[in-house]
Amino acid sequence: MDCKVGITGSIASGKSLVTAALRELKYPAFDADFEVRKLYENQDIQKKVLQLFPNLSTINKEYIAKIIYNDTQKRLELNNIFHPLIETKLLEYLTQHQGLVFADIPLLYETNLERYFDYVICAYAPDYVRLKRFEERTKKIDANIILSLIDNAQMSQEKKASKSDFIVHTHEPNLMQQLENIIGKIKECTK
Repeated sequence: MDCKVGITGSIASGKSLVTAALRELKYPAFDADFEVRKLYENQDIQKKVLQLFPNLSTINKEYIAKIIYNDTQKRLELNNIFHPLIETKLLEYLTQHQGLVFADIPLLYETNLERYFDYVICAYAPDYVRLKRFEERTKKIDANIILSLIDNAQMSQEKKASKSDFIVHTHEPNLMQQLENIIGKIKECTK
């Protein structure tokens, strides 16, 4: 049984928790954010990014983030550098793995990558949980403002949840049980 399952959700919704739990269950899981971090290490990519931000001499992700969440055109230009490369890496990963395969892609719906998946899981957490996670991750005093800017630039988590086949409530203590139930339903549907 080959079945491809996308994982999406808003920032700090718990996608990484879901992906880590799936790997613990021994399922292969692609991680788009990890792939983006690797791409940022590529000198050709760095040159392209620096051309978009001429007042930078080296990559400064914090500065870039502040710009792209306030400037739609810059965000689109940056996405045009990364999204095709991520799509290529995703397709390579999906063809290299058989059986039940997962892929953590934060902007799955925004980039129309859902077309490669049989099912989609949305990682979901209430906004107050997401803010707490984001504050812990970034250590920023103005985390609520930054989180709001990011949320406004992306599809809402409610809309992502409504478009998805399954929702995992990552703030609840039974994450592994939720995933095992979803995997059981997927396996049942694909018999």
